[in-house]
Amino acid sequence: MAKMREYLGRSGNIVYLINLDTNECESFNKFGKMEGKTTGILGYAGSKSLVEIDILSLIGDPVMSICEIYFNGYKGTVPIGYSEVLSRLSGKLSLVDPVIYRVVHPEGVMQILLPCRKEKLINKELEQLLGVSIVWSSL
Repeated sequence: MAKMREYLGRSGNIVYLINLDTNECESFNKFGKMEGKTTGILGYAGSKSLVEIDILSLIGDPVMSICEIYFNGYKGTVPIGYSEVLSRLSGKLSLVDPVIYRVVHPEGVMQILLPCRKEKLINKELEQLLGVSIVWSSL
């Protein structure tokens, strides 16, 4: 599976989740609420401390029983809602930071970003943790 160059950066009370491969960076307050977006390069350069991570992204509509999972350059879909996915993974992941980072998209879709310790989780393990089969496709 592909490995992405992803980082958790900090500067004061702001946390940055950075993906240098896609040149994306979201900034969050200490409670996990998204504050803004910038380029990955600017987020990387503006961080006072950086930790290399793997970002696990869960995307879903609060009323739908389907969740898209993005991890290490791959996308998978599972037939359970994002809140149930989060519940099943709770306490089972090796996270760099226990905060659940949230992005609410304008159309009402929720995105959860979990900063996992680098190379402590592989795509196959997600199937075991969730108890469902996931068909992965490359991004």
